[in-house]
Amino acid sequence: MEYEKAEAPALSSVCGCAGGCCSIYEKPWMMDLLGESFHPGGIELTRRSIKSLQLLTNSRVLDVACGTGASARELAVCGYDVLGIDASEKHVASASKKAQGQARLAFRQATAESLPADLAAFDGVFCECAFSLVSDKTRVAHNWGRVLRPGGRIALSDMIVNGD
Repeated sequence: MEYEKAEAPALSSVCGCAGGCCSIYEKPWMMDLLGESFHPGGIELTRRSIKSLQLLTNSRVLDVACGTGASARELAVCGYDVLGIDASEKHVASASKKAQGQARLAFRQATAESLPADLAAFDGVFCECAFSLVSDKTRVAHNWGRVLRPGGRIALSDMIVNGD
């Protein structure tokens, strides 16, 4: 398969990612490389993270940086009502299309750093391999605390690189 030459990401972006990296996940070659689950560990890691939430069926979960919705769909299969948010309009459209007919799923364009004021009362926040990419982690953590009900839980999986 042939791909267009990728330009370097901008130093800042609307998504709030450090280095403006979110748009790279929209590239066809990135989708081919990573598949639909934009993180190492794939669906098995997603299932372990979902289990770690220890929420009751019908709980409300916010999937932050949901991409094309693979983890959100898995959360819904587990019996949760899920709102997936992503900075990418393209990913939100793709996730919405894949979720057609599934009542437990909704998707919306938003960033982790600028969650809409009307979001509230979630039992869980779910985030895979995206927290390390945001520039203002304190703001994101504050936003998660704002949208969580008292006693709400967070499932966060991520990776970092130490050194070169």
